[in-house]
Amino acid sequence: MMYIRSANMGPGHILLFGDGTYIYKYINEFKNNERNFIPTYQSRNSWRPDFSFTADDYFVLLDDDEGTWGEGTNAIGDVPLERHFIDIPIGRLPIETREQAQQIVDKIIRYKENPNAEDFGTWRSRIALIADHKETDGSIHVRQANGYSSQIFGANACYNLEKIYMDNYQMIISASGERFPDGSDALLDAMAEG
Repeated sequence: MMYIRSANMGPGHILLFGDGTYIYKYINEFKNNERNFIPTYQSRNSWRPDFSFTADDYFVLLDDDEGTWGEGTNAIGDVPLERHFIDIPIGRLPIETREQAQQIVDKIIRYKENPNAEDFGTWRSRIALIADHKETDGSIHVRQANGYSSQIFGANACYNLEKIYMDNYQMIISASGERFPDGSDALLDAMAEG
């Protein structure tokens, strides 16, 4: 309503504070819980985890002819894949508590006020692509992650690209299922380095 009444001006941007969730009707489930959750858009193809997605973009498709966001899933009532454009930039800080919110806001302010700080390090030019192992669908996650490589290099070839694909690590099968301990360590190390 604000977007339409203000001649497509609306707010300059939207920042959501809260971790994503798909449980938007079960409010009682989070009763007496101080964790902050905000629903995400869930794709229609959610019964296939490899092809489903969540997105906050949906909430800023504000023109009158937008919002159906057809996905072309062949589901009853779905429409062919449609292209919509976000009308306001949107982002999310996936925090769950006030303490996490304060920490991340302080960190953002520190980065803004000290742009040449030593703690910026090499992480600013580093991108890690991560692909999980999916037995039943071949290497779909690897193909999806590799698809981003050309886009990244096309946009800016100055990035250092690291590929952490679980299929490149030894799989250990135990009673709890398939695990990739070295792959998990590589992922945790990449996150710890920024």
